[in-house]
Amino acid sequence: NVRAVEDVANFLNVPIRKIVKTLIYKGRNGYYMALVPGDRELNEEKLKAFVNDQSLTFATPDEIFRDFGVPIGFLGPVGVKGIKIIADNQVKGMKNFVVGGMEKDYHYVNVNVGRDFVPDEWTDLVVAIAGDPCPVCGKPLNMKKGIELGHIFKLGTKYSEAMGTKYMDRDGQLKPFIMGCYGWGISRTMGAIVEQLHDDKGIIWPISVAPFTTIITPVSNNENLMKFATELYNYLIERNEEVLFDDRNVSPGVKFSDADLIGIPFRITVGKALNEGFVEIKWRTGHQFRIEADFEKIYQFLQESKEKYNPHERV
Repeated sequence: NVRAVEDVANFLNVPIRKIVKTLIYKGRNGYYMALVPGDRELNEEKLKAFVNDQSLTFATPDEIFRDFGVPIGFLGPVGVKGIKIIADNQVKGMKNFVVGGMEKDYHYVNVNVGRDFVPDEWTDLVVAIAGDPCPVCGKPLNMKKGIELGHIFKLGTKYSEAMGTKYMDRDGQLKPFIMGCYGWGISRTMGAIVEQLHDDKGIIWPISVAPFTTIITPVSNNENLMKFATELYNYLIERNEEVLFDDRNVSPGVKFSDADLIGIPFRITVGKALNEGFVEIKWRTGHQFRIEADFEKIYQFLQESKEKYNPHERV
């Protein structure tokens, strides 16, 4: 009554690598028996592509018992007839391994390819893991995390037929277009950027995707501060700068925290330094500057900052 690979390995006191798993799949042309090493997982998409059958599904325990007379956990390739056996390439190099005995509570040990059974086909069936050899160059696979940024879809002729859109082929025959489409995962892309570029205060947007490049933050509703901040805002907007004006009646600390949270690259603080003829500019990366309170000089500094700003370099 030992069925799972781990349990069989413990019962027989052998490494899991010494076991060959037998999996039964059902497709439009009947059953397939797939063999993979005990310590690897079968990649169903590889098997579907190899047999050219996208309808392929894992056979149910009832189907297996009905058509093979064996409960799952005891399937194996030795002596089996009437089913196509497809083995993973790694099984080819295995010696003296364990397989199911095609009878309840039985397994064969010291099984070898060629002597005890011969697969009908060899191919790559397993889910790739780090260190697997590349099928093209043979170098080991290096696994890294990634995200899917976009899709390309083949739509076929469904919509072209519905719209009556056709082309004339070289033989003069009218045929429907084969259509396709693509789409970008905008929100997914933004999520990936935030995952890579953030700190404990919030987002650190790159210039290229920031919702605003600059935020103007007057520290109070003082008439002189608000007048300068408003005129600076209008000056920058007229020059096509993407500027956010934080004129809320809240404390400077709240404004600064919110600016950091939403990740705007450049923050212009209009505060006490204006009495001395300066404004303070802080990059979201932490770099701070004191700039003369002249609209054109502030504008030019922002242009230079765009060239130098690197969201990965923080202080």
